[in-house]
Amino acid sequence: MAEKTKAYNIVKLLYRPFDFTNPVNFEQSAYLLALDSPVYDVIIIDGQDHTFQERITCFRHVKKFVKAGDIIVVDDYWRYKVLSGTNKAKTLKVFESSGPCRFSVTSAAFFYY
Repeated sequence: MAEKTKAYNIVKLLYRPFDFTNPVNFEQSAYLLALDSPVYDVIIIDGQDHTFQERITCFRHVKKFVKAGDIIVVDDYWRYKVLSGTNKAKTLKVFESSGPCRFSVTSAAFFYY
């Protein structure tokens, strides 16, 4: 499968370690700045977020690169509803269900540009 995705440039995974338990200088980190050009059709924002601000920072960074037809996905959107008023998405769809690691309802938001 890895050979197939590489041949067609379907998926690009970037590894940029960051200590989320101490998010000092997150705005200048290699983790955040890994996306530096508008070359992706779908951007998924997920992962660690100890202060509940890192995903908001990621969203604000990547939205500068989206173009018509792109999608930004934010996992655990119930924590980040502030993002609904800070974007220029044509459509916002929120999907809710029980999560695999929690007993309550969780959500994922799809921002369609």
